[in-house]
Amino acid sequence: MDWILLRGFFLEPCGKAGMELHLGHGGNSCPVQTDIHDRAGPRPMDDQEWIDEDQECIPPHLRPPSHSDYLTIVDVTGVHFITVNYCHCPGSLPVHQQLLRGRLFPATLQRPSTAFTFHVLDDFIRDNLECGTSGSNYFSKLRRITSNVFPHLVPKGELALFCPACPQPGVNCNPSQNELSEPKYSRTFIMDGNFKAEHMHEKCPDNQIWLMDGHGYMVTRSEYQAYLKGTHHAHEVNMDYSFANAIRYNMSNITRIIHFYDINCAYMKKLRSRVKNSKFIDIPQDIQIVPGIGIWHVHGHRAECFSRHAPLFIPGAGWVDGEIIETLWSVLNIVSPSARGMSTPHRQELLDFQMNDSNFMKMIRMSQSLARKLRKANRSAATATPQYPPSSERCGNRKSVWTQETRITDPSAMDIFDVRLEKAPTIHAVELELLQSMPACDRTQGQTATWLARGLKIQEAQIGLGQEMRKIGWRPTDVQWLALAHRVDRLSSDILAFVSEASVYLGHDPSDESSSGESDAEDNSIAEEILEDIGSQRPDQARIPIPSSLGLARCKRLGLDQLWDQEIRLRAGQANDALHEIRLSLANEGRLVQD
Repeated sequence: MDWILLRGFFLEPCGKAGMELHLGHGGNSCPVQTDIHDRAGPRPMDDQEWIDEDQECIPPHLRPPSHSDYLTIVDVTGVHFITVNYCHCPGSLPVHQQLLRGRLFPATLQRPSTAFTFHVLDDFIRDNLECGTSGSNYFSKLRRITSNVFPHLVPKGELALFCPACPQPGVNCNPSQNELSEPKYSRTFIMDGNFKAEHMHEKCPDNQIWLMDGHGYMVTRSEYQAYLKGTHHAHEVNMDYSFANAIRYNMSNITRIIHFYDINCAYMKKLRSRVKNSKFIDIPQDIQIVPGIGIWHVHGHRAECFSRHAPLFIPGAGWVDGEIIETLWSVLNIVSPSARGMSTPHRQELLDFQMNDSNFMKMIRMSQSLARKLRKANRSAATATPQYPPSSERCGNRKSVWTQETRITDPSAMDIFDVRLEKAPTIHAVELELLQSMPACDRTQGQTATWLARGLKIQEAQIGLGQEMRKIGWRPTDVQWLALAHRVDRLSSDILAFVSEASVYLGHDPSDESSSGESDAEDNSIAEEILEDIGSQRPDQARIPIPSSLGLARCKRLGLDQLWDQEIRLRAGQANDALHEIRLSLANEGRLVQD
């Protein structure tokens, strides 16, 4: 390698510059010649199935040498690949002892391929004791020292970096004037508030010295303060100002914006009017803003917000969640507490540096990410493309109508994608409908539905009591016995009260023994059966006088057809409630499995 005279150093690593390490002879080479395969070094990988996904992204100057007689040496100056020549004289020390005498600590005793200098071990101990640095973080620092374009880690940055994946006409794409409005040339903005990056009030804010005010990721302080003083009684002042300043940066020839915000369904309604009335900020009228809501938040809105604002329904948004800023803050907020007591300029510079570092990390790993997404998109397209023409043909002439409707001026145009779900009526809804359908003059008939609903609740309580009795087993504690006794007492009281009202709704008195005639004898037999059940059986096994307990034939003989129909409708509502609870339980279990 050529020595750069003006700069005074090699541009290539020492290993590629011809440096070799000789052990056992005071730095001189061993006079005993050995075959290269007898030297210690990394063993070749024989597994053909092993794939290193990052190997293609490693810069050439960081790739290990092709030969096997090198040693990976970790030093405070970085990670190096150095050719090592061991002493092979008769009676020479083992390889690992030769490394130790050369102040190199081998990672293994047999055929070591990695060694650490004593200097780097001492430096790590100091960092660990004084700073609490972990081994992985310390090695990350060494990798960054080795190369400022290491594929997984990034160097320090000084200026804000712009996302290279965002469309920049004339830079990374060359669309014609007519193509600029296409969805694929849209610029995406995501807004949210970080409530964990707190900052203490300063005693003397005017004494601060600003070095990068407004030159990084934060706005200029003087202009922002003037805007706040001139804008009163507006809750959206911060978001309006940040958005208006963001779209002023590198927006040449951009005509369409996809904008994500947690409350965009309300925020975007008066954005233009607020900006129009402000003398500090401006949003060009020729820029089309498509409002969106991130997937994490859109499900907490009304049902129609999903089809109107979810990114899955926005052309050009792609398969995203619209919440990337939330994931980035989880990393930034590890550092932000340390800036809580800093001066405002120092805090801004620290956060600017952290955000710039994050952007650079994404930039150098973007090629891998885009390649994975492209492969996934190709697989998905192969599945979806054959299914599109049949679906499109079934829509018929409605496609032309949908095309003319624009989601920008009328978000409700997206309601065609909503799934039409009709919620099944609950038992309360059925009871209310039955009450409203009864004549107001017939008070008894109007309360029949309520009485039957009470009977169904009693049956549910009976089932619950039976399950509890089986659950506690044969050796319950005193506390369990007492709780069970209270439930039995309450259920028995409810059953007796329910039976006492049965004569009002069944048209006879089950306890009236003075009745005569065939029908009265039959009625008394019903009452006697019910009262006998209550007196001789457990409350959870007692029969209560509702149409389903009497049977359809007996209800018809007694003229209780209307009560029979009402109970069937109430039981349908009861079943709907049970199915809804099952759905909720399955959804919760599915969410727990995903988490």
